[in-house]
Amino acid sequence: MDAGDLKVGRSDRDATRPEIHACHGPVGLATRPSGSIAQHLVDSLAVPALIKGPDGRISAANYALGALLGICRTDLRGRAVDDVLKPSTGVEAKRGPERVIDTPDGPLRVTLATDTLTHPDGAAVGTITQLRPLPQDGIVVPPQPLTDLDVALLARHEDGVAILADGRIEFANAALRATLGCEPADLEGKPASLLLPPHALALVEQASRQSVPLQSEHDVLYAGGGSVRVRSVLSSCLWRERPSVVLIAHFLADRGLPRVTQRRYTRLRRAMDALSEAASRGHTFEGLGAASLDALIETFDCDRALLYAHCDPDGSTYSAPLCRYREGHPPPPMATESEIRPLSGPMRDYMRRIVESEGPVASLASEGFGGVPYPPEAAAWSVRSHLACALRPPHGPPCLLALHRCGDEGRWSSEDIDLLRDLSHRLEDLLGACYLLEEVRGSEELLHQAVADLERSNADLESFAYLASHDLKEPLRAVANSVQLLLRRFIDPSNAEATRLAHHAVSGAFRMTELVDGLLEYSRVGTQPLAIGPVDLAAALQGVLLDLGPMVEEAEALVVPGSLPVVRGEERMLRQVLQNLLSNALKFRGSAPLVVRFSAMRSGPMWTITVQDNGAGFAPQDARRIFNVFETLNGGGGSLGTGLGLALCKRIIQRLGGSIWAEGERRAGATFHFTLPSADGEAEPPGSAEGREGLY
Repeated sequence: MDAGDLKVGRSDRDATRPEIHACHGPVGLATRPSGSIAQHLVDSLAVPALIKGPDGRISAANYALGALLGICRTDLRGRAVDDVLKPSTGVEAKRGPERVIDTPDGPLRVTLATDTLTHPDGAAVGTITQLRPLPQDGIVVPPQPLTDLDVALLARHEDGVAILADGRIEFANAALRATLGCEPADLEGKPASLLLPPHALALVEQASRQSVPLQSEHDVLYAGGGSVRVRSVLSSCLWRERPSVVLIAHFLADRGLPRVTQRRYTRLRRAMDALSEAASRGHTFEGLGAASLDALIETFDCDRALLYAHCDPDGSTYSAPLCRYREGHPPPPMATESEIRPLSGPMRDYMRRIVESEGPVASLASEGFGGVPYPPEAAAWSVRSHLACALRPPHGPPCLLALHRCGDEGRWSSEDIDLLRDLSHRLEDLLGACYLLEEVRGSEELLHQAVADLERSNADLESFAYLASHDLKEPLRAVANSVQLLLRRFIDPSNAEATRLAHHAVSGAFRMTELVDGLLEYSRVGTQPLAIGPVDLAAALQGVLLDLGPMVEEAEALVVPGSLPVVRGEERMLRQVLQNLLSNALKFRGSAPLVVRFSAMRSGPMWTITVQDNGAGFAPQDARRIFNVFETLNGGGGSLGTGLGLALCKRIIQRLGGSIWAEGERRAGATFHFTLPSADGEAEPPGSAEGREGLY
């Protein structure tokens, strides 16, 4: 028979290369195995091999077999296979497919790996048998290298095949990947523990140390969880000059998950990973929607994916969808224009049919959805089949997802429908989170705008306060100077009434100047930057006592500093607070000798500072009012203040993170408390109150 009469493999265009479907399964040959094609097939194998025809005789043998038997390979053609491969006897016959061959060095036991050669119509036309020598009398037979043809046979094997080396998966054929739903990158180069459980890995290690193929039944792990049962053959070999093991796994129907279920779980896992990746890349509805639609196009192998952002069949309008598509299937130009369109009757029925369904709805475009025709608005899409489902995010409006297939292979499988049902829940969560994030982002933008407006307003207020104080103090200074000049030059000192009125005018001008300065200081407290740091209140009070020394002596007051701690704040501001509280006690003193006491007590991370006097005091109902701007209470024993001192104290303490309050009784003195955070590492006051009290 001529070589041209034999066609090997699935392609009629390649009659010179033996493209073979399987190694341990059916091999596609167009006619009986003989002639140059069969000879070429066995010659390409590195191990001794022969082809047996339907008549039980050898139709072809390779050089390796001839060299092993010491016979020319052509002399083996036509001989009965049983004359060459003699059955084993006794105990050895129980070891499996073993035979004995006669070699120039004596009998040699071998193990056989036999595969069926089939006609394209499925009829068996012969077998191809490979011989592997068994260990003889302690002699270890080295593993045989895998040739390119061996790898080609393994790649097209109908069972799952993997090559394992150094604890890693070096090769996985299409059948194994299809069953587990994996891509080459998901397996190749990864640890073998991703594919095999520990007891199967032990079998691999055992097979690598022996030349006899090891048969076993074990599990193959599925990446998404679970396993599938296989019956496997493990054989040692050399793969790229490295000791390796070939695993040929036949998947059992009675154990593990069905292949369809395994594949769907793998698709679901990949789709979930793709959606998670989409969520990390898109933080807006448009960004997340586009990335998710791209992932769905790859997952479902469709031509186009659409997402309607506002799908309300009871409404009067709908928005143009977000659309992603494969090359060659763009949407119509008018289909994705950013516009709000009136909701027609057919489109409303179409949306209602999808929204009211319990899950995804699939159909051919020509058939409609359960009696509801495909809307005319979508006729320009050129869709052959359609898979859609309603999405109800926990936040935001309802959406509608639609997948299009435009080719001849347009029908959707039940696996596709189940997969979209599972993915829809994840999509709803992502879209809900996206809507919520956009709301938060909008609130943050409003907050930032409000903060910017407030900062600008504060800057304008500070500028206005400075200019106003400057402009107001100048005429007040002129009034005071003019009245004083009148008093000295033109008013007769004997005129008591004129002298009194002149002094009253000068005093009012000076008081007004003090009010302007106080307002300027009050406005600056809330706008000026803070230099926060540790502040020693004891040292700050010492400086205040030096500044107010003349007032203290004039009032014949006794000041007890007590034991004050180191707090966290701004030194200039806290010194202002201590000065205002002390001067307030000096101004509003009673008839008894004035005593002012300073003390501190710690409570957790905060210090409470107390300033107590025995002065004029105030009514308990005025305890909150005295901190208002321009509020003054005349205790009867001192001059009136500006009404800004305590208000300034309150504003400073609040800005430093504390609070201030007061207690008092008329003619029984007043007590002021304010809190401040402690300085880092400061747990106790610098010393005891008894040991550090001083009198001023």
